[in-house]
Amino acid sequence: MLRRRTQALHALSEKRKMENKAILQSLQHVFETNNPEWENIKIENLELQSFEKTNVLSDIYFFDLLRNENSQNKQLKLVLKLGLGTDKSTASVWASERQVMSKLHECGYSVPRILDFGENLIADRGAFIVMEHIEGRNLSEAIDESVNSTEALNGYLDRYAELMVELHNFRYNGEMINIGRKNEMFTSGHNNPVAAYLDDYLKFSNQIQYDSLSNIIDWLLIESKKLEIPLELGMTHGDFQTDNVMVQESGNFCTIDWGFARTADIRLDIHWSNLLNRFRHNELISERIYTLYLKHQERKLTDNPFFEVLSMTRLLIGLAQLAYRSKNYHESVDKFIYNMDMGYMERKISEATELTLPDLESDFRQVTGVKLLKLNA
Repeated sequence: MLRRRTQALHALSEKRKMENKAILQSLQHVFETNNPEWENIKIENLELQSFEKTNVLSDIYFFDLLRNENSQNKQLKLVLKLGLGTDKSTASVWASERQVMSKLHECGYSVPRILDFGENLIADRGAFIVMEHIEGRNLSEAIDESVNSTEALNGYLDRYAELMVELHNFRYNGEMINIGRKNEMFTSGHNNPVAAYLDDYLKFSNQIQYDSLSNIIDWLLIESKKLEIPLELGMTHGDFQTDNVMVQESGNFCTIDWGFARTADIRLDIHWSNLLNRFRHNELISERIYTLYLKHQERKLTDNPFFEVLSMTRLLIGLAQLAYRSKNYHESVDKFIYNMDMGYMERKISEATELTLPDLESDFRQVTGVKLLKLNA
């Protein structure tokens, strides 16, 4: 048994070495082709990040780029976001991500600088994005470490709220950017914001029967057709949370991970952020950020429980997909569930929808096969 395991690990290591070699050669070719003014280009220290730091659509690599420019030797620390497939939909999403980040950076909004190489492919692995590596720590860590400093904590929360407001009100040359493969749903002819967040579930539901979610989705689809309140359009991040904001040594903040960015109703972003901040930190911090957001936001927003239910449903769907498709990562999913309060979501959804729901956590575990977590409370 031990020998077989050793052989399997060795085979996996050799496969990874071959993949890294192919990626290095492709990167070298891309940089030399697109930057003829650079000399002595060399790529070093290519390192694949762990599962917890990546997502299901891509692998994330860190690497160093050394080159000679204008008789000066320069070194850049860069990030390679490399696709797991060559399908056109993924390439389209990443084209939107590059466009959003490039325009935001051009206008002074703090995001990693993109090195745009168009629609090139790397090592037959699909589309890719190369961007600068942001040194610093996650805002979530900074908040955790400032619990005993009211001044520092308030400063972090206030700047986070400002960043979200600045993004939602962002204009490029005075006009709103129209970004995202699903933005057509926000036109008068297709007023259905459920589609963007639940589209993947419609395919996923053929593989797994999650009755609780099915009932909630049915409610969302019905209610979405009743939405008569004006849509509050703006540029949304899609995953705005303290883990996706970096605090640099200079004190500047930089927002990362723009894969879900699109033109959408900003209340989707707000409620998603509130939900994740509640579970990542606590209810008081989530409510404080929301209060600060409303303080900085000049637009008068009309709230609707629909958007909160939609955010919670999106989270439940994402967890179910991750648990079902990634059997080896049940422990990671389980730890996330442990830090969440599914009872809170069950109460909020029931109040808004008037649906009688089964125990969401038990239903989730039964459907996905995730076992009860055995941790000390």
